[in-house]
Amino acid sequence: MTSILITDGHELAGLGAARSLGRAGHRVTVAVPQGLSAPVARSRYVAQVIDSPSPWADQAAFRRFLLAEARKYEVLLPVSEAAIAATATLRAELHPTRLLMPSDDALRYTLSKYHATKLAQSVGLATPPTVFLSDGSWPDGHSSDDLAPLVESLRSLGYPLLLKHDNYLSLSGKYVRGSTQKVYSPLQARALLAELREQRAQVIAQTEMPGHGAGVFLLRHHGQTVLRFAHERLHEVPYTGGVSSLRMSCHDDPLVARSEKLLAKLDYQGVAMIEFRKDQQGEPLFLEVNGRLWGSLALALHAGVDFPLQLLRCALGEPLPTTTPDYPDGLRCRNVLPGELSHLSSLLRAPSVPLHRKVGAALEQVLLSFDPSIRHDHLWSDDPGPAFLQANLWTQELGQRLLGRVRRSKQMYADRALLVREQQSTEARFLALPRPLRRVLVLCLGNICRSPFAEHYLRRVAQERGLADLVVESAGFLHHDGRRTPTRFVEMVRPHGVDLSQHQAARVQREQIADADLILVMDSQNLSALHAEFPQAASKTFLIGWLAQQPRGEIPDPYLLSLAEAEASYAQLASACAAVVNRLPVR
Repeated sequence: MTSILITDGHELAGLGAARSLGRAGHRVTVAVPQGLSAPVARSRYVAQVIDSPSPWADQAAFRRFLLAEARKYEVLLPVSEAAIAATATLRAELHPTRLLMPSDDALRYTLSKYHATKLAQSVGLATPPTVFLSDGSWPDGHSSDDLAPLVESLRSLGYPLLLKHDNYLSLSGKYVRGSTQKVYSPLQARALLAELREQRAQVIAQTEMPGHGAGVFLLRHHGQTVLRFAHERLHEVPYTGGVSSLRMSCHDDPLVARSEKLLAKLDYQGVAMIEFRKDQQGEPLFLEVNGRLWGSLALALHAGVDFPLQLLRCALGEPLPTTTPDYPDGLRCRNVLPGELSHLSSLLRAPSVPLHRKVGAALEQVLLSFDPSIRHDHLWSDDPGPAFLQANLWTQELGQRLLGRVRRSKQMYADRALLVREQQSTEARFLALPRPLRRVLVLCLGNICRSPFAEHYLRRVAQERGLADLVVESAGFLHHDGRRTPTRFVEMVRPHGVDLSQHQAARVQREQIADADLILVMDSQNLSALHAEFPQAASKTFLIGWLAQQPRGEIPDPYLLSLAEAEASYAQLASACAAVVNRLPVR
């Protein structure tokens, strides 16, 4: 019996690994980030569950945890990429504990879409049309002009396109998960690239490819493939592409052969998932290599292909099978809570999906629930505990969401009534303001995105109109003093003639309220906050959208929006500012 510590027990891969190794008779301890409840805690195959810091939220704290705990065990299996990255920095210090993870050379590719995509192309794998933007070595300086060649290079792909950045360790110590963002214009691309440049992130751009996901899973040891497995994604979250909520085992020998060629080029040792996207003609396009156990691991385990156990045997030098085990085609495995419900929800909410498809998808979910041949991520006949806990946790979360929705609905009706009253009273109150209007105060929630933009834009337009002595200030309701405008928004507003690179947020002061002749706010939340804290200023406070006589009174907060939505929000705010200045009397 081997003592094993598995990190990230709240993830499906951690649950699958614990079941595999515990069922084989090993003593399994699972680490779960503090404050999280994890279904793995109810598994009969887990000897102990311990708390750990989150490797994503605090790499330094997680490394200290590993130094204190990992050497108590014979084997350490880091599950998430954040845990793997932290463990990689401690290889020598954790000796003699065996580490079930790729080598540092392999991590260069398994933690980077940039390098993995280049490698895939070098061995002849097809990829989506790609532009390699940065391997982490960015041009010196911080001028947006430095990014012009990179933005120009994206013309070959056309818009919209996908910008993909790899994981990176932020200055605050967070290990930031790599993400894919859809951009629709050169302005959005430059804004995002400026932000990623600050983090020295590795970035590629690719054309978005319709289709569905497919995966090849391999275990290699001493230059040989020990295990092979392949599946295709039947349902994804969201439905347009993402993690799988329903997948099916299959045999795809050509795709497996291409994947083995890729890993052989690296002389790869250990487990890996090679992810593809099959286009509408069924042609596979390489996406990435994951050098870790994967979230859909349960399907392989149900099919009798036990990657965690064989990975451990490789590390321990135990005898291995002389042939790779076969498995059935067409075996399906679901993640019901929350996977399948999230898949269905994303499809039902999509305005572009026709009604008949939505009805069919809902009916399919019902039929799948009564299909006895379907296997499950959480519910195993010999280990039902995790499924019961997952159902309980999801029920609690659903209750909280429904309660939150009720509260939001009540607030929405209150906000709507407030907006109507404001719209009805705006003209009369504005005409009743004492003239001249010498001081304008612009407020938003944090004084980070909207109000500083409006301050600068109002001041510039006022000067152009001959109101050079108009004083314009901005502030926020939150105590965010000193916080800067995110780089993406600094870049996004430059075409409007506004420079927010030196802006620092400030909390609104009572003196500013008293001195202002006109107060402009962005939305009903700002208006309610002002009425609550400064009711004496209600008569001179206006929603900028209503005062500008726009169809919408509220300016949405770019901080909470996609790049495209943020660009539209700033355009709306710029139009509102110009309209307000045009309503101010020229002195």
